[in-house]
Amino acid sequence: MKLLAIGSRRVYTSFMLRDTASNSKHRPFSWTLTLLALGVIVWGTLSPSSGRVAPVRCLLCAEVFGTDVVLNILLFVPLGLGLRLATGSRRWVLALSAAITLAVELTQWFFVSGRIASVSDLVANLLGASVGMLLAERGHRIIYPEATMARLFAGFSIVGWLVVQALTIWAFTPSLIGGAFFGQLAADLGHMDRFTGRVISAGIGATPVTSDRMKDNEALQRLFHSGSHVHAVIVTGQPPPALAPIVSVFNGDQHEIMVLGQHGQDLVFRIRTHSTNARLRTPTVSLWNAFPPPGTVENGSPSDTLSISGWRSRWRMHVSVAGRDTSFTRSIALRPSFGWALMLPFEHTGTPLAWRYTAVWLAVLLFPAGYWGALGLIPEGHDAGGRLALKAMFRVLTFLGFAAVVLSAGLIALPVWLDLPSAGVWEWGGVLAGIAGGMLAGSLSCWIGHSRLPRSPE
Repeated sequence: MKLLAIGSRRVYTSFMLRDTASNSKHRPFSWTLTLLALGVIVWGTLSPSSGRVAPVRCLLCAEVFGTDVVLNILLFVPLGLGLRLATGSRRWVLALSAAITLAVELTQWFFVSGRIASVSDLVANLLGASVGMLLAERGHRIIYPEATMARLFAGFSIVGWLVVQALTIWAFTPSLIGGAFFGQLAADLGHMDRFTGRVISAGIGATPVTSDRMKDNEALQRLFHSGSHVHAVIVTGQPPPALAPIVSVFNGDQHEIMVLGQHGQDLVFRIRTHSTNARLRTPTVSLWNAFPPPGTVENGSPSDTLSISGWRSRWRMHVSVAGRDTSFTRSIALRPSFGWALMLPFEHTGTPLAWRYTAVWLAVLLFPAGYWGALGLIPEGHDAGGRLALKAMFRVLTFLGFAAVVLSAGLIALPVWLDLPSAGVWEWGGVLAGIAGGMLAGSLSCWIGHSRLPRSPE
């Protein structure tokens, strides 16, 4: 039975660097992977985006710098992998990756609106290409480990998923950083659009907010910890193409604390969390079509007057709008499984696809656990009275039992502790699909390796 693991590793090794560099029949796959990776890079980096651009010399200027770095690294991993397999040269991988990155940054700077061209992108892209290059050289140790190491990898993967769930909750926790705080009404902040309507009044709870330094910092404490409402009475203006703050609070270092604003026809609310401090996405809730459509607004008309508000209650965020004849409210829950919302390349405000994103996120996170779990179930040695079958059955039950305990902690115990409903169909479906898909892939890799073993040279 141990021949299964040995044979599957040979399948990978015969497809990796040494054979690919010397045998032209594997080149089409390598160049196809490279061209696909290049196409994804062009699509992901050269499409126009709304917003203000930063100078190319900027290193840490992006509002979501942490998210950008992670995404840029992941974006160039397939390119580094494909180039290493196709060329067999580290120098060519780094040189071509640097040339592609430079071309992308220059194109963003001169021709693509709303894109940030920065030095940090070059560093992150080269790092991603280097990771892909290392995977081409040494990936077989991860993809086809020995059974003992595979079981360790599987266990660490499942525990790692639970750690990601806990870190997501930490990232969603409000974070009121210190310093002097300044309230702003319809401010022109440079990196955001300008609200074209008029703010009649605004406040946080019972504390008025004006365009001046805030004298009552306890109002912010109540907003972050007691569910106080940020509210305003406004006269609507023309919908801005990007987020325009209506009521906002920044500290003396110009760090965003809270924003209640308008993005197109949507009402948007967000407050600072640990994810904001880490330069990831800030949890945001929006009420779609809360404002009149373009061309229907006449500033100063009583019919355009709206009362808007946003607030947070524990692990839920809310936003509401009330006009002369209508009133709407929308709420979202900040669940442990919503870590994907911190890493999206675009602003997320709770779309109808949220549960599908969650299912895919959980499936991707747990696929490696299922894959390594399947490889680790292969018993070593020779069959003696059915002992290998019993050993395999024991390993299967142990793996599934351990997985069930950890998954229950992340999908049932953690949400209940946060006063949220336990996991629903989409979450459990994503988890089970990830583990089942991984185990199927691991089993198939062993079967393919075993079927090709007699034809594999020593």
